[in-house]
Amino acid sequence: MMARRLNSGLVVAGLITVCAVLVLVAAYSYQGISGTFPQLVGWILLGLALLELGMQVNAVIRPADPGRSADEPEAVSVVKELKAFGWLGILLLALYLVGFLISTPLYVFAFLRLSGRLSLAMSSTIAVGATVFVYVVFIQLLKYKLFPGVLMMG
Repeated sequence: MMARRLNSGLVVAGLITVCAVLVLVAAYSYQGISGTFPQLVGWILLGLALLELGMQVNAVIRPADPGRSADEPEAVSVVKELKAFGWLGILLLALYLVGFLISTPLYVFAFLRLSGRLSLAMSSTIAVGATVFVYVVFIQLLKYKLFPGVLMMG
């Protein structure tokens, strides 16, 4: 029972580390200053992913906790970790396809409604608030042109 939890954590940490490396490879393919922010994010993500991977490897190597009974449920199941990884994958795919201003409300609403099980009104309110925040901060205040997505480029 304990080995399954640790192995699933190790697999997920490994997948996130691979994703971080792919982000860095993509970021360094950008020309000029446009790759600066993705490179920063990629290095931060890689650092955090390697820390998590190290912790998971340490947990596998370290002897099991003798005070834990076999009847205790696992802290995190494989399915739960894969769902979390799937939500992240959906967000990245949506950002790539339809950009920030469309994917932000859709993702926030879907996540809160389906995974968080919040009410329709609460999910909608938070999704609209998150979108307004992104619009005001990035487009209005910082004058940053957000990626429109490959389907919306024209």
